[in-house]
Amino acid sequence: HTLLTNRNDDAQGHYNQPDIYSLQKLVEVAHYNMDSRPRLVFADIWTTVSAHLTSTALHSNFAVATYAVDSFRQLSIQFLQREELEVYEFQRKFLKPLEAVMARCEHTSVKELLLKCVEQIIALFGSDARADGDGAEEHGNGALRSGWRPVLKVIGLAGRDGDNKVADTGFKMLTSQLDQCLDRSESLSPVVLRAERFVDLVDALLMYVSGPREDKAIEAIDRLVPLADYLADDKTALPVVRTSKLSKEQGSQSQELEMWWPILLGLSRAVGDPRRTIRTKSLVTLLSIINQHFFPSREGSKEAHIDTSDTESQSPQHGDLQTLQLVFRGVLTPMLEHAETRGNSGSRSPIPLPDDFERFVTGTTSRDTEQSTAEKTEWLDTTFDHLMDGCVSLCLKSIEIYQTDCLVEEVLGMFNSCLISDSGALAVRGMLRLQSFVVEDLDKDIITDDFWATVCHMLRRCLSVRGLPGQLSGSTEEETDTSPGTRKDRESDTQAQQQEALAMMSEFVLEEELLADRRHIGSNAVMIIGSLLGNRLIVESMGLRWYVFLGTGLGRGIEDWEQAARIMIMYPSQRLTSDNGL
Repeated sequence: HTLLTNRNDDAQGHYNQPDIYSLQKLVEVAHYNMDSRPRLVFADIWTTVSAHLTSTALHSNFAVATYAVDSFRQLSIQFLQREELEVYEFQRKFLKPLEAVMARCEHTSVKELLLKCVEQIIALFGSDARADGDGAEEHGNGALRSGWRPVLKVIGLAGRDGDNKVADTGFKMLTSQLDQCLDRSESLSPVVLRAERFVDLVDALLMYVSGPREDKAIEAIDRLVPLADYLADDKTALPVVRTSKLSKEQGSQSQELEMWWPILLGLSRAVGDPRRTIRTKSLVTLLSIINQHFFPSREGSKEAHIDTSDTESQSPQHGDLQTLQLVFRGVLTPMLEHAETRGNSGSRSPIPLPDDFERFVTGTTSRDTEQSTAEKTEWLDTTFDHLMDGCVSLCLKSIEIYQTDCLVEEVLGMFNSCLISDSGALAVRGMLRLQSFVVEDLDKDIITDDFWATVCHMLRRCLSVRGLPGQLSGSTEEETDTSPGTRKDRESDTQAQQQEALAMMSEFVLEEELLADRRHIGSNAVMIIGSLLGNRLIVESMGLRWYVFLGTGLGRGIEDWEQAARIMIMYPSQRLTSDNGL
């Protein structure tokens, strides 16, 4: 298929059309072999033909690309008339080239034509066969099975397109399928889509959540809520999943989690969206779904902790403590990574210091003043507190219902992830929220000795000064052996020790310059430990052992930081001395 050129002016209007004779013959050959060859043989043929049709659909000439897409449509309609075998997903392999065309095509009109082709495929083969239709329609309806995955992928990719018309068309098609799936009274409800391709349907919605259109992203998040309600409904059968041997051994609970996981993970990723509206909407929706469907009802909360061995109470809609632990570890805790990835920009807000702390060496810069008065739009400033408040609320709710503090360990794990983070701002925010969790949120009667052991070790670790070198040792001791050889050996050993200590100090100062946030972390740790040790109720709860542990750790931490400050002050003169000596 080439565009004929170098013709005379009289025939120019005719020969400017593409020569698609070879392409027509290729489609005819594929059409003939589709019916005459076995499916496995035709699959190999289609690999070559589809690669050529894909490159043709991506052609710079609009007419050539349009004909290639129309060829895909004709061949797809013919192929889908054949019933699919249960084992081989030939439909998915046959329609997969449409994904590449939708993702890489630069012509908006070609994308619109592709969406119309997909819409026609859904209309012909997407709905269930009914007795009130014509014979031909009954044969075609419901034939789309594994082909739903590439079809939904094409519709989802439309949500990431920059053209508004393409995105609107794709979203209209997707919402139409969603409405039919959730409306059980619909005569043409696509049962295959609802029962076998539920995860693909969720993935298509999530593509609109991550797309550039904010209005479509918000509406897509709202559309995830009815899907969650559908999963939690006891009156409906769960969608079918492609289970592995491991999931079969684990039982129905593992299969049910496979349905919930795409929704939860999709909303978790959306919490890291750079747009504040999207991440707030995603977080609110995620916490609402967990509160509504992963806890038993209030009426049965009194008996929930008694009948934990009941099989019905082990599904998410009835409440399951083990499932909640998995949600914390796999969905909620990983969201803290957004604080590091979104907080590494140059406009991040300064790390707060305690109110009664002063800067002795460096004063407050003008940049800090400007950022403190500017509008806070970073993830850490707008989303972190909401996330931790929601997680603490889930923890307190589990204590009330299940009469156990298992989720307290998960919340402490989230705080520990904050404290060991490379982001000083995240560590300080986590430390301050940990203080509020200990002092205000938890009932002192349920706090155990293991809880205090974890908290005290976390706070004391924040006081430590990593890599703190020892002081330079001089050779001021009286020499007992005055022989020239021994004196030279001792002088060389002393000089080597001094050079080694000087190198250690150089590495320490360099690390302090790179990780200056540790000073802010240590200052806030001193303030928090001091406030805990000054609270009578807290001291009575932690006991003498951890009171002494924190007190001695506070004293040693202050001594270490004072020594670090002396090294930082003395180091420039030591460096100048070594440079002059060289």
